[in-house]
Amino acid sequence: MRRPVGPAAAQQRTDAEACRSEKDRQRAIEACSRIIGDATLPASVRADALVSRAFIYHLLGARDFQAAVETDPANTGVRKLRAYHYFRSGGFEQAIADYNEAIRMDPKDADAYRQRGDVWLMRKRYSEALADYRKAIELAPVDSASAWAQCRISASWTNAFFNCTQVADDMSQPAENRAHAQSWLDNVMGRSGTAQ
Repeated sequence: MRRPVGPAAAQQRTDAEACRSEKDRQRAIEACSRIIGDATLPASVRADALVSRAFIYHLLGARDFQAAVETDPANTGVRKLRAYHYFRSGGFEQAIADYNEAIRMDPKDADAYRQRGDVWLMRKRYSEALADYRKAIELAPVDSASAWAQCRISASWTNAFFNCTQVADDMSQPAENRAHAQSWLDNVMGRSGTAQ
């Protein structure tokens, strides 16, 4: 690999410094992007720039969500989106707080209960997850056949847990399906052996 000399090397040094800076985030994103796109740089340098850029985008996203909530505080959709952003980035307590507020503003929002249930589930707070999932199902029932299929085959842990909750509680389901769903739930929650 040929190392750049002169202005190209100076630009790489400038970009490396700017990419690690949080002072001017837009400039940092642009610098990181140039590093990422420079195939002459080692993979480790480009990977570091990817991480730096992702972190800066995360910081900008949090700030933008805060501004959106301040602009329209009664918008439950914005609160749920910010909660999801927090959830995906590991800010579980902030996510719960935003879902709580969305539910307070609209107690009939099945999606808010479902999504808050996902956060509880990831925190292994199973009672709270079950309560939120049951409330979401009460407000917006899921088709029984679809719930059974998702309980058995969903690749998403939260989706499977939600749908197995519906199947286990659904008296219109065959007893065998309800037993399988309950066994799976018990296994996930550490209450029994393995799911059937």
